[in-house]
Order: sequence, then C-alpha cells, then structure tokens
Amino acid sequence: MAPRHPSPPTTDPTAPRSPSDTTIRRTRAGRASGRGPTRRTVHRVARQSARAAWLLAAIVLAGVGCTAPDSGSTTTAAAPSADQPHSASVSPPTAPAASSVVPDVPQPCRASDVTATVGQSSSAAGSVGFPIIFTAASARTCELDGFPRVSYVTGRDGEPVGASAVPEGQRPPGPVRVGVAEPASALVVAVNVRNYDEDLCGPVAVAGLRVYLPGDEVPLHLERPGTACSRPEPVTTQLRVGPVVPGTTGQ
Repeated sequence: MAPRHPSPPTTDPTAPRSPSDTTIRRTRAGRASGRGPTRRTVHRVARQSARAAWLLAAIVLAGVGCTAPDSGSTTTAAAPSADQPHSASVSPPTAPAASSVVPDVPQPCRASDVTATVGQSSSAAGSVGFPIIFTAASARTCELDGFPRVSYVTGRDGEPVGASAVPEGQRPPGPVRVGVAEPASALVVAVNVRNYDEDLCGPVAVAGLRVYLPGDEVPLHLERPGTACSRPEPVTTQLRVGPVVPGTTGQ
C-alpha cells in the first residue's frame, strides 16, 4: 500500500490575510522572480529615513536652544541706539569756596597811625584838665589799650622837664578802637606849679607835651606852652593822665 501524505490545509480565500503573510508572499515573489525590493518599497523606506533624520536634527537643535547659560558668563550691556535719548550727566553742587579775604582785625596803634591834638581845657581848683584826642591818620583802623606816657618838654626835639605824668583811673575792659570817625582820648590834669615853693619846684617855661602811645616808643609832640617844675622829684605831682577811652572828652 502506498504511503499516505497529509493533505495540505485548506484555506478560506475570503479570510483576511495578516501583514506577515503579505510580506512573506511579496518577499517570496521577489525572490522567485529574481527582482529586489519594489520601487515603492524603496521610496517608502527613504521617506521614513528622511523623516527620522529630520526629527533627530530638530531634537538636537531644541536641546541646544534650551541649554542654560553658564553662571560665570559676562553679560555685556547693549550700547544705546541713536533713537534713544541720552541722559545728561549732572554734577553734584559744589560747596561755595571759602573766602580768601582776611578780615580787618585792628592792630595796636603806632605813632604813624594816629594824629594827636589837645582838646578843650577846663579849670579846677589849683589845676587844669584837658583831653588828648587821638584820631586815625588814614583809613586803617587800630587799637589803643592802657595809659599813654606824657611829660613836659622844652621843644619838639627838646629834653623832658620834670617828672612825667602819673597814671590814674580805671582802664576800660578792652582795647579802644581808633578810626577816622572813631576818636579816642585820654584826660590829662596839669597842676598849677606856681603854688609850690620855688626852691623845691624850680619852675621853668615849657613849649609843650611829649606823648607816647601805649606800647609804642615813637613820641608825638603837642604844642601847649606852660610852666613846669624842673626838679625831677617835686613836692607834689605836676601831671596826671587817665587811660584811653572812646570819644573826645577823655572821660
């Protein structure tokens, strides 16, 4: 008896074929016919490859754009364009410069700074009083502080006669300013020496007074004829002088 071969399975021509069956048949058909993949298959593979390459490039570019900048990078400010207004540079206000003008501080008066004159006299019992008035010789002001020194002299360049004036009275609390319109004065009291014994006094005629300003060694001469005791140490004081005070009366 001849061997029995199994009969091939029957296939329903109306049943749907799976993709793998279709691909196997196409592959077998291609091999059987000696041809490679069909042109349609090549084009589809090429399109899929191109789409995959494009997606890969997009992913790479997106990754580069999203990379955070390095924290150590330096940011450079953009220069302002010509259309943008430029802000004006405003300097801070400067303090006013200190004045270089030295204030007018009066200095002690010297003989060349003042003019001395004899004021109006007034008589009292056994004496006569008169002020010596000091005024500024120029626009420069100066100050007098204390008692002037006063003595009789035989002439402008003559020798002093007898004892000089004795200071008396209380001096002002501070220097006295002397200007063109600010006179100062000191009161002088001259004793009538005729009341003294001639042997003790030795009266002589004098031409005037020699005056030294406080603190100065250059004399001023005042014309005032009179009589003085020639003895260096008379029985009594022949001249007394007060301190320099403001005004023209010596008081």
